[in-house]
Amino acid sequence: MCQDIHFTQVSCKEPEKKMPANKSYRTPNGLKRMAKHNTLGKAGEDAAANYLEANGYVILHRNWRKDHLELDIVAAKDYEIVFVEVKTRKNTEYCEPQDAVNRQKIRRLTLAADAYIKSFGIDSPVRFDIVTAVGEEGGFRIEHIEEAFYPPLF
Repeated sequence: MCQDIHFTQVSCKEPEKKMPANKSYRTPNGLKRMAKHNTLGKAGEDAAANYLEANGYVILHRNWRKDHLELDIVAAKDYEIVFVEVKTRKNTEYCEPQDAVNRQKIRRLTLAADAYIKSFGIDSPVRFDIVTAVGEEGGFRIEHIEEAFYPPLF
């Protein structure tokens, strides 16, 4: 399991307070700090982007957002737009990373891809891939699942 980083604030009048474990926050010297699981996720996305580039993909966008929708990586290869969902895990004791891409996640990815296509007026074939990164920063095992799913009809 991932351990979260906790900082405490102490004053004479108040008891110790723990900062929320699932959010980024400022350290006592004012620097913004990410929780450990967010740091692992970012490192996994970096490794996935490097893997894709090394395999001939051109990264168009990373962490593209529109309202509450997000696409981890938007890439292009062979005249095709590839929407890539990146799943990072420290290990696979609990489950395989790609198992986290459930029906609800597929729906959100499809909506985000539709928003992306409309925003940029794209008229190219598209596909949905999943890239998994298992391990620690600097030593990820990468797996690329091409055409991981087809967009459902709503």
